[in-house]
Amino acid sequence: MNSPCASSNPDSDSLTRQESEKISPEIQEEIRKYIRFLPHVPEPNLARVRELKEQIENGTYLTREVVEETADRLMFRFLRKE
Repeated sequence: MNSPCASSNPDSDSLTRQESEKISPEIQEEIRKYIRFLPHVPEPNLARVRELKEQIENGTYLTREVVEETADRLMFRFLRKE
C-alpha cells in the first residue's frame, strides 16, 4: 500500500498563518498580485517542447536510426586497430 508523500500537518498550517500575520499588508498585496499572474506564466520547459515539436515536424530531429548509425560508426572507429 502506498502512503502519500506529503502528510497534512496542522502545525505547519498554523505556522504559515502566523508568518503571514507578520508580513505587512503592502507586501501581502504584492504577493497576491504575483500569484494572480502564475496561471498565465508558461512552464519553463514549454519553449523546449515547442522547439522539439517543430524539429520533429520538420524532420530535423534525430531519429533512432541516425543515433544507431552514429553509434556504429564510433564503435568501429574506436575498435579499429591503428
